[in-house]
Amino acid sequence: MNDLRIIENDLVPVYETNTGEKVVYGTELHKVLGVKSRFNDWVRNRLNDCEAAENQDFETLTKNLVNGGRAKDYIIKLDTAKEMAMLERNNKGKQVRRYFIEIEKKYKAKPAPSADLQNLSLQLQLLIGMELKQKEQDAKIAELTDKTEQQGKTLQNIRDTLFSEERDSRRWVIKCIGEIVKSPSFDGVFNRYQKAWLESYERLNEKVGEDIDEIVDREIGKAQEAGATRAQIKKISRQSVIASKPILRKAYTEAVREMMIAYCVEVPNDEAI
Repeated sequence: MNDLRIIENDLVPVYETNTGEKVVYGTELHKVLGVKSRFNDWVRNRLNDCEAAENQDFETLTKNLVNGGRAKDYIIKLDTAKEMAMLERNNKGKQVRRYFIEIEKKYKAKPAPSADLQNLSLQLQLLIGMELKQKEQDAKIAELTDKTEQQGKTLQNIRDTLFSEERDSRRWVIKCIGEIVKSPSFDGVFNRYQKAWLESYERLNEKVGEDIDEIVDREIGKAQEAGATRAQIKKISRQSVIASKPILRKAYTEAVREMMIAYCVEVPNDEAI
């Protein structure tokens, strides 16, 4: 990540690499967040919490100081820096995360619309196929509900059925993301999976009119008030929250379908949602 040039400096300085990647310096992020702990301890802990990988999500460098000493710093990709800010769980962290989201929106490249009628026809075919699959799935859920009521199944059995549906939905999404990153139409060279997941959440935000990260924050707050353990709270993620709420799950699968259409990818035939 050489030849950095600053592109935004309203809150945290944001830089662009010669490959177009948006990054921040760890020391500058630490300073703006107002973290009380030592930088070296904080940055290692936060990168570990985000499961960030060196040379993929961040790089390290050593800087020469004015007094002749040397200090270690980190060049962190914007996606990872956004998660680090969110983990502070305070107003400053939320402010910084929203700032990063606005920058992502500002510099996000919009794919040019295709004038190829054959591709347009393929997209329409995919859309029709996806809608049929959704209707089939809705009918399946309704049938399961009717059978459950008629047979007098217990509440636990109903929950088991819903859990199976949630699990299948997540498997379907993972497979779709895997196909999207392979598409020549998908823009991105570095960490394509991370870019694809991020776009899926942004599309979800637009559909529900609320940031999924803020919904996760609320669920974590509720869990903390209920006395949940640290291990239980750590399991609360975007995907777990989406899976637990039918409205979010339906909106999210619709968002993924839109991505499949946008990048001319066929829905995996061996998975249904």
